Amino acid sequence: MDHEGSTIVVTNSLSTCKLEIDNVIADVCFGIFSINGMTLVGRLPGTSEFIKVKAVVGARFLKYQCAIFVDEKIVYSSTDI
Repeated sequence: MDHEGSTIVVTNSLSTCKLEIDNVIADVCFGIFSINGMTLVGRLPGTSEFIKVKAVVGARFLKYQCAIFVDEKIVYSSTDI
């Protein structure tokens, strides 16, 4: 997804889950995560202030779900919240 000139991508496989911001890995987790989910954290580049990017990934009914927050505001959700 694009957010104010930056590209935010969350990828998920059986072996890794990654948060990439502008083609740079900001956070990664190895292995299968719990059904309760996990949180990946990074920050937007090129800003004078710290703008936090957070991705929350989990499984629900055998389907992966993801929500992305920028500066504590939701900007993307793969499901209705």
